[in-house]
Amino acid sequence: MNKHKTEMTTMQCRVSVTDKDKISQRAKAAQMDNSKYLRTVALSDDKVIFLNQSGSIAKSLAEISTNLDSALRDKEIKSDLEEEMLRMFSLINDDFIEILDQISDIKLSDEGGE
Repeated sequence: MNKHKTEMTTMQCRVSVTDKDKISQRAKAAQMDNSKYLRTVALSDDKVIFLNQSGSIAKSLAEISTNLDSALRDKEIKSDLEEEMLRMFSLINDDFIEILDQISDIKLSDEGGE
């Protein structure tokens, strides 16, 4: 039995039909259910980037980051070494996001020149 089981509760919010459809589409594209998608976006301290299937490395990095952040929040990570690992992973993730931003900027400038 998991001794670190997190108590869950329900939270409701009102959105327009259009917003609900957009949230559902984005969650599906991120291969998440609506709840997990909204939690990920709402609870992230950093910019969240969701990539399609071709972004498997980025997706793995994002999943590791989310799991490490969650473990740290839930006090499951206690040792200094594990916290240092999280800090280093965060730096790698930041570098990866910067690379993605630069690629996006290049792609946008290429599309504008056509």
